[in-house]
Amino acid sequence: MSGPSLESILVCGRGLAFEITLAALAQNLPKSVKLTAIEIQSLPDHDVFYGNVTSPLAYEFLLRLGLDEPGVLKNTDTVFSYGTSYKNWADKLSWTQVHHLAFPVWNNVQFHQYLRRLNAPLEPYLVNAAAGKEGVFAHPPNDAKIPLSRAEYGYQFRPQSLYALLKQQPTPENVTRDSGEIEDIIIQNGEISSVILEDGRDLSADLFIDATGITGALVSSLDTCASVTRNLAMSEHLTPSTSPASVRKVEGKTYGWQSVTSLQNHNSILTVSAPEDIDRAKADISGDIHSEFTIAIGRQHQGWVGNCVSIGHANTVIEPLTPAPMMMLQLDIERLLSLIPVTADMSVEQQEFNRLLDNDREHCEMFNVAFFNIPQNPNTAYWASALSNAKSVKLTRKLTQFESRGHLTAFDFEPFNEQDWTILHFGLGRTPDRYDPFIDNVSEATIRGQLDQLQSGIEQIVKKMPPHGRYIENFLNYLERKHGR
Repeated sequence: MSGPSLESILVCGRGLAFEITLAALAQNLPKSVKLTAIEIQSLPDHDVFYGNVTSPLAYEFLLRLGLDEPGVLKNTDTVFSYGTSYKNWADKLSWTQVHHLAFPVWNNVQFHQYLRRLNAPLEPYLVNAAAGKEGVFAHPPNDAKIPLSRAEYGYQFRPQSLYALLKQQPTPENVTRDSGEIEDIIIQNGEISSVILEDGRDLSADLFIDATGITGALVSSLDTCASVTRNLAMSEHLTPSTSPASVRKVEGKTYGWQSVTSLQNHNSILTVSAPEDIDRAKADISGDIHSEFTIAIGRQHQGWVGNCVSIGHANTVIEPLTPAPMMMLQLDIERLLSLIPVTADMSVEQQEFNRLLDNDREHCEMFNVAFFNIPQNPNTAYWASALSNAKSVKLTRKLTQFESRGHLTAFDFEPFNEQDWTILHFGLGRTPDRYDPFIDNVSEATIRGQLDQLQSGIEQIVKKMPPHGRYIENFLNYLERKHGR
């Protein structure tokens, strides 16, 4: 029998994943479903490990949370982001990993094949990479004739400020919100029956959502296990900023890496190393450390067990070298919303959630570890531990196909698209052994002429773009005048 319909959900946790989960459920569930949220104050705060950047898909995701772009920019220190500039990666590589729409296809041949014919770089033909270098920004226009129309953008943010904004939102009528500490979790027949709080409250529900971060307090009480691939140390410190950059900046270090993310009034600087190199990493920090911790990179074997769904760091911890952590959190929420069970029998939804979760984790981790599949990495603990996990069948296939003939192998529902991979391949110095032979039908002079025209258009539009900080100020002033917000 299928059993009765879903009537109640209990969300336990703290921090960004907790607030995002609560907002998403409150905005998208039928009002007939009773939603209870218990904030657990004693949980450690590792939200900074979600990183400081999002993908372009964050725009639509904010709407699902009951937020919008103007409100987030006005009420937090968030700014726009064209992507990430990587410098001295593995001591030798520098490029800008921007968000971009599909590249041109000339004569039915992909754009990067023409670059291979001339042994030309990709970055001069990326309009938002050029804008990022100059610290300027503008929203992409709808007119396809304007080079900036091919750009995409995400956001540079601080998890703590987005968490605070979500927490300030009015509580819907069907939501009961409170705080407490977990005393015990009652398990019956492989499912959670209730959560007992220290004050004696006994909270039962049809579905339990675990947003307790790396502790995975609820899901780990069930029949599942976690695996760890490596341990990392991270610290965050803040510095003043008066002119925000439109790209995050990541610099490779022998001990790991350091990122500088410009926000409206300050910079968030993350320093990542192997635990044994913490002292070397701290020597690279100027200013007071806001937070620091050591964290295990890894995953729960299953994200959904019985009647418990884990979200964010409760099921997967991934290094914030790219937007992957925030992409994973967003995918968790979207997956949950699409698979909210309609009966007490959740086996079908559980199986599908875990299948999709495995795919998303594999693909996000694959993009991250591709950063380390390069020759002559630094011989230090951070780089050695990264290299030990930098192989997979799918990644090997991607690299082999691109390095052989410039073919972009794609798998179903990859969070990182062909443009992301193309930019990464070029940034890491991967060069196909040969190009598409159909290009030989086009003269080299014709190709150079088209590339020169494209680059000239990019240079002209970038010169007209305002500094990022001024654009945000003008954007918010315009909204205030027009809408009074």
